[in-house]
Amino acid sequence: MLLDNDGNVVNNISMDNTYILKIHCKQQQIDTVTNILGLAPSRNEFSYWEFILIEKESDPYIDFVNKFLDLLEGKYEQLSKIGVERDGIEVWALYKYDQQCNLEFSPEQMKRLGEHGITFCISCWQSSEETYDE
Repeated sequence: MLLDNDGNVVNNISMDNTYILKIHCKQQQIDTVTNILGLAPSRNEFSYWEFILIEKESDPYIDFVNKFLDLLEGKYEQLSKIGVERDGIEVWALYKYDQQCNLEFSPEQMKRLGEHGITFCISCWQSSEETYDE
């Protein structure tokens, strides 16, 4: 089950702006990761922990990179103790665009991701492809 930022059930991910923090772990570790982070995953149908933020066109900008890194800050050692290393953590940005896709990230955001060894992934779709389903 996928929940939006307000806790409502979402059947698919809108491609306006969707941001995902994905932590690769064993299925039996998802509850432990949840306890370490103090945040329930958006969905737990897969063999990884995943938190999703959906930014609608009318929403203010979400500084998802810093939001996700703030969530992880000070918890890397605890995650490592259960076998979750930094190279198993990903931040995803999913964007829908009409004619051109321009993305801009600050040097501070990129530096912070790099200092923590977090993989940053970007996927873009033309607006004719309305949703992202796994």
